Amino acid sequence: MTRLVTVLLPVTGMVAVALCGLLVFGLVTVQTGATAVIVGVFAAVVPVSIVTAALLWVDRWEPEPAKYLLLTFLWGACVATLLALLVNDTARSVGDSLLGFEGGSRVATIISAPLVEEFIKAVPIVVVLIRRATEFDGVVDGIVYAGFSAAGFAFTENVYYFADAFNESGFGDGMSDGVLAAFTLRGVLSPFAHPLFSVIIGIGLALTVLKRHYGIGRYILPVAAYFGAVGLHALWNAAAMLGGPETFLNVYFLIMVPLFIGVGLIVVWQRRREQGVVAGALPAMARHGWIARSEIELLSDLAARRTCAGRPGANRAGRRPGPSATTRPRSPSWHSCAAAASRPPTTAGATTTSWRRPSRRARTRCAWPTPGEAGHLGSWRPIRGSYSHRVVWYPRRGRDWNEFGVTRGNERPQGHAVTRPARLAVGVVSAGRVGSVLGAALARAGHAVAAVSAVSDASVRRAERLLPDVPVLPPDEVAARCDLVLLALPDDVLAPMTSGLARAGALRAGQIVVHTSGAHGVDVLGAAAEAGALPLALHPIMTFTGREEDLERLTAAAVGITAGSGDEAAWHVGEALTVEMGAEPVRVPEAARPLYHAALAHGANHLATIVADSVDLLRDAGIDRPDRVVAPLLSASLDNSLRHEGRALTGPVARGDSGTVAAHLRVLAEQAPDVRPTYAALARRTVARARIAGLLGEDAARELETLLERGPETGPDTTDPDDGRDLQ
Repeated sequence: MTRLVTVLLPVTGMVAVALCGLLVFGLVTVQTGATAVIVGVFAAVVPVSIVTAALLWVDRWEPEPAKYLLLTFLWGACVATLLALLVNDTARSVGDSLLGFEGGSRVATIISAPLVEEFIKAVPIVVVLIRRATEFDGVVDGIVYAGFSAAGFAFTENVYYFADAFNESGFGDGMSDGVLAAFTLRGVLSPFAHPLFSVIIGIGLALTVLKRHYGIGRYILPVAAYFGAVGLHALWNAAAMLGGPETFLNVYFLIMVPLFIGVGLIVVWQRRREQGVVAGALPAMARHGWIARSEIELLSDLAARRTCAGRPGANRAGRRPGPSATTRPRSPSWHSCAAAASRPPTTAGATTTSWRRPSRRARTRCAWPTPGEAGHLGSWRPIRGSYSHRVVWYPRRGRDWNEFGVTRGNERPQGHAVTRPARLAVGVVSAGRVGSVLGAALARAGHAVAAVSAVSDASVRRAERLLPDVPVLPPDEVAARCDLVLLALPDDVLAPMTSGLARAGALRAGQIVVHTSGAHGVDVLGAAAEAGALPLALHPIMTFTGREEDLERLTAAAVGITAGSGDEAAWHVGEALTVEMGAEPVRVPEAARPLYHAALAHGANHLATIVADSVDLLRDAGIDRPDRVVAPLLSASLDNSLRHEGRALTGPVARGDSGTVAAHLRVLAEQAPDVRPTYAALARRTVARARIAGLLGEDAARELETLLERGPETGPDTTDPDDGRDLQ
């Protein structure tokens, strides 16, 4: 079924769109000839290029997915034009039979065409609104999707009109008949005619979403917008068909041009609103460490982004150089900035919006077992469905039956916690930095933390702060009264604790037992599985302070999930819990767990050691505030490494500067002998990486390897301090 939805249906849809396009162009070719069609295509490319370029300019602050825009354009160019052609030809035939000669043309042009064409062009906008609601969150989105659908329709329609004009009068003189006259009318005076009609519908749908209309109200505004677009389209066609040149020009300058200017003003206003949302959210993102403070100015201005992207590190047009010497700053999504700008302070028990979209694998709705029900693993049922930015509770099958559901838009009341029945009783063993924060995150998602275990005074205080009014009990009592047991314990304690809880009868069938260790999978919870519980490993890939800010940082983190091999339902339960906490689920097989944890420890723990050594060496060199001095360099280096991997290597080793490396080894041997072995080991690894990346030749690599193996010869420093190269 998954392959059917993800592969077969899209392929079938694309084939259908292609067939519609071939049929349309085949019909046009039969009526006008191949040469005329070629001329029409070349002439139609000009106005459609202008329109699409304008729409992409409108869509710069919150770019819509390119695949959705392309599909919308193809719908307008192929499917919509074919359906409109069939319906309008039918209306013309019926009109001729009822009203006589020319009556059918008037019916088709003034009545049928506006009604049918505007309806068909609006179909992809409604589909995006229903199926991908998270991509439709403002007036600009409605304008862009409507404009692309209409641009595709106008392109194919222009091909027909230009080809027909060429077939009848050739190129003409630009004033009467022929391609030049048709191009002047449709390509110069009115390239935005069809997009302007459809934009009215797009704005109406967008306002419906923004105003959160319910019941009959959700249909009034879209229907009114549709008939507004139909009326405007009918007026335009009637002025061109029934009125003379004076009537047409009056409609053009007194109605169409002012309306076009009005839409342009709306676009400018909404773009500034989106810029304000981004600019307002960036300082908070910088405080949380998701972007560098030096990137705030760059990311809040499109011109600054172009400057940084066009010439990395350069001070162009008087602007400040970017924080990275090789890459542009990472631009946060508009959805993330909008969530950051509108999010009120939250407490345990409140629901929040995720700042990042869950992966496709996480788009799962999962029905939980009835709290307290002594069921079996069949109690967990994965239910595929749509998703959005937050998790809500829906009652089903009685008072205690709950499921993992979704909402669209910004429907959560602002400024206070959302009160609703809890779905799972959660027990936390124990209230360390990780356990207390994850317990608070689950409470914020709507679950009820029923009990917590805490031994030290610090753990007790942490539980009182993050899990207020939750009783502190021994571990066996915590597990006995809960549906979800969260074991946030050291690695070596997990197996004995699980076995002890099982022997005490605290674990039962139907429970979910979760541990947060990165080193272990679910095998360490074997005693819980034997008792009939569902074992899961959920490892948050972040560092914890045990304070409230960890709840916000969790929404930008990933969680390594491990479940039983072949137990797809268990994987879905782990992913659902992760998405509820606002994090991104990542599947880690049981066999890969040790390597996964070693990779994280090597990258994070050893990085902290290297940074501490670097700060200490700068302090020994007499540098004031060494942490502030080195922070931009380290941030740029980490960012470049994540973006470009081996190609991001810089510095003397990557350049093959053996003299500089020798000087480093000498000074470290004299002033920091405990750091020298680490420097040499990492330099050898850097040589290997630089060789693989093609940055270092074989001769230079062998010279550096020999130097690092034997150490520098004694003697004066022969490096030139003024060679003009960076020492990163």
